[in-house]
Amino acid sequence: MTAAVEDERWDEWEDDEQDRAKQPASVPADPLDWRWDVDALLAELPGLPPVADDVLLATADDRVDASDRSVLDVAAVARETAVRAAAARRRLAAARGLAMVTQWHALALRQSLAGQRHDEGADHQIADLEEELRALAGDVWADEHATAAATAALRDDQLQEITALLHNALAVCDEDLLPFQQAWESVFAELPAHRLVVSSKWLRAAAELPTASVGDVGSELAPYLRQLLRVSAAETPLTLQELSEAETFQDTKDIQRDEVVVNGRLLAGAMGYGRVVEELEATLRETLAAALETTTTALSDDVQQTLPLVAQRLLHACNRTESGGSSYEILSRVVSNHSMDHVLIRPSSEKAPPLEMHVDVGPFAHHVTRTWCFGVRVVVSATTWYCICDANDPTVELFHVSATYSSRLAIALGLTPFGTPRLFRQDEGVVALEMTGTQQEHEETAQGDGLWSQPQEEDDKHVDFDALM
Repeated sequence: MTAAVEDERWDEWEDDEQDRAKQPASVPADPLDWRWDVDALLAELPGLPPVADDVLLATADDRVDASDRSVLDVAAVARETAVRAAAARRRLAAARGLAMVTQWHALALRQSLAGQRHDEGADHQIADLEEELRALAGDVWADEHATAAATAALRDDQLQEITALLHNALAVCDEDLLPFQQAWESVFAELPAHRLVVSSKWLRAAAELPTASVGDVGSELAPYLRQLLRVSAAETPLTLQELSEAETFQDTKDIQRDEVVVNGRLLAGAMGYGRVVEELEATLRETLAAALETTTTALSDDVQQTLPLVAQRLLHACNRTESGGSSYEILSRVVSNHSMDHVLIRPSSEKAPPLEMHVDVGPFAHHVTRTWCFGVRVVVSATTWYCICDANDPTVELFHVSATYSSRLAIALGLTPFGTPRLFRQDEGVVALEMTGTQQEHEETAQGDGLWSQPQEEDDKHVDFDALM
């Protein structure tokens, strides 16, 4: 029985061999034509064991050789060193400024009390200190008129010439606003950086800085003592004051629908007025502590009590009511003399960018008291977008204008033995107008998108600007 089974298997093997011999010989496969069998791989995936949690897969970083790692380490160390060096320079400049302001007050007071024994050497020393303080503080914090110069604000006579051109161009417009459009574009084409920078001082006929009335009683006193009396006798407060309830109420409404960026940190107004003030106060405290190389808790009680007032004042200085009001008034006065109703100005529907504040610590000159101070220095700015439209059809937008309001504030915190605590300085605001778009650009964009087309006029109209002056 076993022999019969073996013979049967042997016969089957012989038959298979004969069948293989009849098949043509296959050509060896080309190894370059090899491909993944994706279907087979997908079928095998469910049956594969899971990867253990403690197994670390290889990454590109693992393939970086030692030389590349050393280069990356050196770059990281260099970057950290640069940051630390910049912070050290800021601390050194703050300490130097604080020492120089203290020395200036000490020398000025000694000269005031010297009487007949006036020391000319001390006068030269004071002059040298003032020169060094100007260099350390920078022009905008040292000179009363440097802010307008630094922002390229136009002089009154230049503004008078520009507004006369625009108003006269608007006066000759009837149904066609082309003369005004060409005059507007020509004005911005000739301006430096194509920006019209106007000081808010231009809005007021009387731009006198507040002066103190101390009478003739102090005329016999030395200059330094007279300046101290001016601080206490000035009719307009020269020190930081609390905001009124109406001002706080308006600031609360404004900030709820706005945002503010403080030294690069974004604060959402949706968190509420009180929370924004607290966050801003914390930024002020940290900036002071870093500049003075101390901790936030080591600041004096007077400074701690003043910082909330400073935070509130800063928000008030750049809120949309304050900044937007100045921007609108200046733009409105530049565009029209309000005796013609050919154009109107309305805010743009686009969301305005956040308010901005840059806070630092250092010396600054107080223009009214003519003294040097040391404290918090802040630059605030706010940008608002407007549309200049056809008054007969407000949907026709002639120009899109960006108006950026900026101002500088400084508060002495009594960090020097002779400095007046809460001595407050606020420079005149400056508004920079920039044309961000025209009707023609909008129409060309729409035409490029295939939205509409306008026939080209045979003869371009030309306006004689010399006749408008």
